[in-house]
Amino acid sequence: MSTTSPSVSAKSPAPSTSNVPKVVVIGAGPVGLATAYGLKKQGFNVTVYDRVDLGEAIRKAQAEGTPVNIQFGETQGGAISMYTNGMTALRNLGLEEAVLAAPHCDVKEFLLMNMDGSDPIAHFNNKNTTSFQYLRGDIHGPIMRSCGTAGIKVFVGKKLIGLEETGEGVTVRFEDGTVQKADFVIGADGIHSTTRKLLFPDVPKPEFWSIGYIGVFERGLEVPGYAGLPSKLEFGSDMAVYGDNVNGNMVFCGNCSDKYGSWMVLERTAQSDDTSSTAEDRDAWRPTSDLPKESKRLAVAVEGWGIPKHIVDCIRHSSRITPLTIYDLPDMNKYHKGRVLLVGDAAHGTIPTIGQGLCSGLEDAVVLSDLFAEFGAKDYETVFKLFYKARAPRIEKVYKNARLVADRMKNGTPFKAKVGRVIMRTVFSMLSFFGVADELTDYDYKPDLQKVIAAHKKQK
Repeated sequence: MSTTSPSVSAKSPAPSTSNVPKVVVIGAGPVGLATAYGLKKQGFNVTVYDRVDLGEAIRKAQAEGTPVNIQFGETQGGAISMYTNGMTALRNLGLEEAVLAAPHCDVKEFLLMNMDGSDPIAHFNNKNTTSFQYLRGDIHGPIMRSCGTAGIKVFVGKKLIGLEETGEGVTVRFEDGTVQKADFVIGADGIHSTTRKLLFPDVPKPEFWSIGYIGVFERGLEVPGYAGLPSKLEFGSDMAVYGDNVNGNMVFCGNCSDKYGSWMVLERTAQSDDTSSTAEDRDAWRPTSDLPKESKRLAVAVEGWGIPKHIVDCIRHSSRITPLTIYDLPDMNKYHKGRVLLVGDAAHGTIPTIGQGLCSGLEDAVVLSDLFAEFGAKDYETVFKLFYKARAPRIEKVYKNARLVADRMKNGTPFKAKVGRVIMRTVFSMLSFFGVADELTDYDYKPDLQKVIAAHKKQK
C-alpha cells in the first residue's frame, strides 16, 4: 500500500545560476505536485517544499547533508473521488496514465441513502460520467514519482515563515534557516495555508464545519459476526452516503480498489474541543495512535445512529483511522499578489459534500500551466490575472453547490428533511433520464479558459 518516493530529499538545493525562471511551490500534496509538474512542462526550474516533519530519518539526513529515500503521504488519508473534470486535468498535464495505472475502483453509481440504508437515490446514471475512487496514496504516489522522473526536487521539514518580494523575484524563508530565491512562488499549502496568511493577513479565516474521521479497511477480511458466524468486510455498493438529514451526521463509503475500502464519518453535531495546538497541527492527517480504542468508539457511535451492521463492522475493523477537522474557506476576491499565487485549498478550500476538493485543485494546476504556455514567464502578471478570471467563477459555482448540498443534509426537522430528499431525487432522476452530464463534475476547463484568453486579447 506504500512505496518509497525517490524524488524526496532532505538536502536543500544550491541556488540556480541558470536563466531559466525558478518557481518555488509550497506544499507537496497532490495539487502542489501536479502544479509543479505542469510548470516543469513549460520549462521552469521547479522546487517543492513541504512543512511535514518525517521524523528522525529526515533530521539525520539533513544534519549529514545527504539525500534519503522516504515514504511521503502514501499511508495517509482515505478515499479520494476522481471525476471527469479531475481526469481531464490530469490528461492535459500528462499525468493521467500514471494515475490510472494505480489501484482504484471504477464507480458506475453513487447512492445517497437515509442513515438506515432506506430510500436510496442514485446518481451518475449516464454514460458520460467518469467516476473513480482511490486511496489518497494511490494518487499522491504516482504524481510524486512522475515529478521525480521529471527532475523536480521535493524538500520536507521546511516550514514557511516569510516571503519578501523584490522587483525581480521573491525571497522565501523557512523556519530551519533555509532561504531560497525564486521568480515566482505558488502556495499549495492547504486550507490553513501559511502562504495565504503571509500574502493576505486580513482575509477571513477558514470556518469550522464538522468533526470528521477517515478510515481504511481490507475488503473481504473475515471478522466475527452474529452468533460467532464469520462475516466478510464489504460495503455492498462501490460508493454511497448514509445520512441523517435532520442533524446532518453522515457516513461516506467508497471502495478504492479490489483490496481496500475507505469510510468517512462526519459528526455535524460535534464541536472541536482540541485547543492544545494550532489548527495546522491538529489537521496534519496523522492516524490515531490507539486504533482499537478509536475504532470501537466510532463503531458504537454510528451503530447508535442506526446505520446497517455491515458498515459498523467495516469501521470496527479498520486498519487505519485518521481524525480531522473540516473547514470552509470564504470565497476570496483574488488569488495572487505580485509574484505569489495561491492554488487548490490554499485559494478555495471547502467542504467535501460533492468531492471536488482535489479535482478543483487539479483544474488549477492545468489552467496555470496552459496560461504560462500561452503568455510565457515574462508576462506573469497577465497569467496570474487571467488565472483568477478563469477559475473564480467556476470555483464559486462548484462550492456554492457543495454548501447547498450540505444545507440539504442538515435540515433541522423531519419535514424539511423529507422535502430535501424529494428535491434531490427529482434533480438526479432528471439528469439520469435525459442522460445529461453533471456540469459540476463532467467538466472540461478548456472552453472557459479559451474564452478568458480570447476576451483578454480582444481588449488589447
